[in-house]
Amino acid sequence: ASNGVFAALMVALAARAATKGVLQPPRLLPTWSDFGSSSFAIGMSLASIVPVLLNTNVCHQSLHPLMPLLRPYSVNRMQRLAANALGICNSLYLVVTLCAGLVFGEALDADVLTNVNVAAMGPLIGPAAAVVMSCAVRLGYLLSLIGSYVLLMYPLRQCIGDLMLPGGQRAVLQQWQTLTVILVGTIYCIGCYLPSIWGALALVGATASTVQAFIIPGLVVMSVERSGRQKVAMPGYRRAYVQQQQAGG
Repeated sequence: ASNGVFAALMVALAARAATKGVLQPPRLLPTWSDFGSSSFAIGMSLASIVPVLLNTNVCHQSLHPLMPLLRPYSVNRMQRLAANALGICNSLYLVVTLCAGLVFGEALDADVLTNVNVAAMGPLIGPAAAVVMSCAVRLGYLLSLIGSYVLLMYPLRQCIGDLMLPGGQRAVLQQWQTLTVILVGTIYCIGCYLPSIWGALALVGATASTVQAFIIPGLVVMSVERSGRQKVAMPGYRRAYVQQQQAGG
C-alpha cells in the first residue's frame, strides 16, 4: 500500500511537470561511462548490479514456510499468488522509476527518496504541498520497512530454529521467544552502528540472496538428480507439507 501511494504521488508529480512543460527527456539506456572506464570495469559493475535487482524477486520466499498452513493448498494457487505479488511490485517500481526519471532527469539520485524533498518539488507543486508529499512518502516507507521486516524475519527465525534449537518446531515457546529477542536485538544494534545502508544492501543483494535463491537450490537439484531419489532431509514445516501431499491433503 505504501509503495502504491508513492507510485501515485510520483505520477501526480510527473503530470504536474508535464502541465508546466518541464518534463526531462527519458533516459532509456544507461550512461556506460558511469560504470567504469574499461570494458572489464563495466562488466564488474554490471555483475554487482544484476544480483541486487534479482534480490527484489526473492522476497516472496516468506510464502514457503506457510504452505502447510494454507487450506486448501494447491500448487497452482501458490504459483498464482507469487506471480501476482511479483507482478504488482515490479509494476509499481517501474512506474516510480519512469516518473522519477521524467521529473528529476540527470539530478535523479540512486536513492530516489533524496530527490523527494521540498527544494526539488517546491517549484512544481508549491512549498506547502511539497512538505506534505515528502512527509507522506517517508511515513509510508517507514510503515513499509516495519511490515517487510516482519516478513523477512520469519523465515530467518525458522531456519535458525531448525538448525540450532533441539526438536525444531517442537521447541518450547520460551526458546522461540529467546531466539526472537536475540535476532531482533542483534539486527537493531547493527542498524544503529552501520554508517550506510548501501553496504548492507549490496551484501544482501549480491551475496546472500544469490546464494539463497540460486546456488543452494541448484545444489539441491543436482544432489537429487545424482542420487536418483526424491528423499532429502527437510525441516519440520517441509516434512509436514510433504506428508500432507502424500495423504491427499
